[in-house]
Amino acid sequence: MNTVTYLALIGIISLLLFARDGFSSAGITGVAITAIIAAIPWYFGTRNRSTSANLLEVVLATLWVWFRRLVGVVAGSFFLFGAWKAATAETWGNGAASPWVAAVVLAGFGIFSLYVGIVGQGWNKADWRDDVALHQNNKRRYKWWF
Repeated sequence: MNTVTYLALIGIISLLLFARDGFSSAGITGVAITAIIAAIPWYFGTRNRSTSANLLEVVLATLWVWFRRLVGVVAGSFFLFGAWKAATAETWGNGAASPWVAAVVLAGFGIFSLYVGIVGQGWNKADWRDDVALHQNNKRRYKWWF
């Protein structure tokens, strides 16, 4: 994400929140949280990966990977729990769909969430091999043991 895209994203979100709620503390808090979360890919997108990482980059990357893992594992666990509940359900709503269809879909989301939480996602969103390669490069770059 380049700087113009980052600023445009924050500007659009600000306009939407402030147009709906006005300048309230909740709107300002929402914009601030969104700006901080969106700053993560912006910051790492501006780093020169051919040079060694400085201390700030190592600290931020380590915090980010643990945050991503926490969110991925928690979300994946919820999806897998939902898949188990759907698979063991005797009936499903009005009978429009089989509980097994929901269980398979939720299990897929759960496995994907766990995978992205643990390994991350590379540049090519359609190929999982670059995910593992990027993770290995990040381990070397940031000197991670995990």
